[in-house]
Amino acid sequence: MNIALIAHDSKKELMVQFCIAYCGVLSRHNLCATGTTGKLVSEATGLHIQRYLSGSQGGDQQIAARISCNEIDVLIFFRDPLNAKAYEPNEMNLLRLCDVHNIPLATNIATAEALGLDYNNGGYNTNFHDVITRTGLIHQHHLAFSGGSENSNYRASFGFMDHNTIVKVNDYRNLVVKLDATQKAFDGRLVGDFGVYGYSSKIHDIFDTRMLFYSAAAQNPTYPAGTDVNGNWVKNSAASHINHPGALLYEKNDSEERNFNTHLGLKFNILDNLILSAFGSYSYSSTGNAQFCPTWVWAQGNVYRGEFKGEDYFTNVSLSYNNAWGDSHLDAVVGAEYLKQVRTGLWVQAKGITTNDFSYNNIGATSSRPFGGTSSSYEDPSLASIMGSVTYSYKDRYSIAAALRGDGSSMVSDNNTFGFFPSVSLGWDVKKEGFLSDTDFITMLKLRTGYGRSGNLGGITSYTTLNTVKENGIVSINGAPTVTMGSIRNTNPDLKWETRSTFNIGFDLGIWDNRLMLTSELYYSKTTDMLYEYDVPVPRSIN
Repeated sequence: MNIALIAHDSKKELMVQFCIAYCGVLSRHNLCATGTTGKLVSEATGLHIQRYLSGSQGGDQQIAARISCNEIDVLIFFRDPLNAKAYEPNEMNLLRLCDVHNIPLATNIATAEALGLDYNNGGYNTNFHDVITRTGLIHQHHLAFSGGSENSNYRASFGFMDHNTIVKVNDYRNLVVKLDATQKAFDGRLVGDFGVYGYSSKIHDIFDTRMLFYSAAAQNPTYPAGTDVNGNWVKNSAASHINHPGALLYEKNDSEERNFNTHLGLKFNILDNLILSAFGSYSYSSTGNAQFCPTWVWAQGNVYRGEFKGEDYFTNVSLSYNNAWGDSHLDAVVGAEYLKQVRTGLWVQAKGITTNDFSYNNIGATSSRPFGGTSSSYEDPSLASIMGSVTYSYKDRYSIAAALRGDGSSMVSDNNTFGFFPSVSLGWDVKKEGFLSDTDFITMLKLRTGYGRSGNLGGITSYTTLNTVKENGIVSINGAPTVTMGSIRNTNPDLKWETRSTFNIGFDLGIWDNRLMLTSELYYSKTTDMLYEYDVPVPRSIN
């Protein structure tokens, strides 16, 4: 049977709810509709609907033409008898055509039901939007206090936020604690800076936002908000892709994040123009993820737990010198630093849930662990650096700067551990020259040029130089299951730093008290030993 669907704007939601209730019946017939009505019904029910133009663009006339040709068996036209808009379909023409061609016509739900269609009526009147939502609530608290003297001071702060969103399962909780203290000694020549920072976050997120709201909008409103007398969630057998919104609220997508950082900095004025600085810090981070899908919405259920931790150790020592004599000024810095990182991870995924009561808190009660779903990781890259720079200026008009940095990383091969990256630049403040000092409309004119090299390791990971392996299956050896390993990356003993060389020349011009500014830059850049991954045979072929 060919059934046509039309609805005025104010009745489109009613049409969607009607089609949800009658989904099982309508799915057995050929459906067509005006553009917007067909789109809304199709998205809510999954029904296949032939869509014509929107009513305002003539879609009702296309359906009228099919009625005239006796190609429509039933017309369901939910119209607004009081506030129909001028651009909406003209019901009088459609009513006349249905009478002329003896086509059954329903203009409201009562008439549609009187046509003798069976539908799923659970006997309830449920607003599933209310089932998944609540009144949101957020509260925040902040406390800070400080004190001290000329030689020492401190500041401590505390912050807390608890946010319950409008979706019942969605909430956030954050806690932040911070302490900073400064101490001076030896008549202010030594300054120490100490700080501690802690952060904790818990998030109960929505597992699948789109599915939750789609189910709330498309679920049969005659079904109950909760389970039936047997503890089961009622599901429309004619629309099996629509899960009960109440059941979806039991899905979990939780995460926890904890961060801790502490640092200590010391600065000692050995002489008035010679300063020794030292800095050290330690950072710890932990991120946990947990997901749970009950058997009500997943055939065997699904559980996931993962935890990822990171530690950073950083130290820096530098000696800086600055001095001015006559028209000259000199700045020089030498230093060294070291960074050590440790990253660990552990995760497990399982199916075959014995009972939904355990949620993700008893993975041992599951019966199936998919291959590759359980694993762990570890890496500990380190970076050691030495650096120095010198800047000399004369008459605050001419300047030259030179720098050299050497970085050694554990991520490249042993033969190329260190990369050295020099740079040099020149500057000239032309405005301070005599031939321009009396040119009033030129406020600023500076010329500059420079050349430098920089290193990059962003394209690789800790074990890129090594022949790494990964599990690729399970076989039986002497009756015992044994995991087999396969090579996934070739050895790369020649891996080195990616280097970028850049040359630039430019100027800055300001005129009329810098009301108009012009900056021009010409540069040339070239990258060598670029780091990137591409597929090759494993093990690599030798010609």
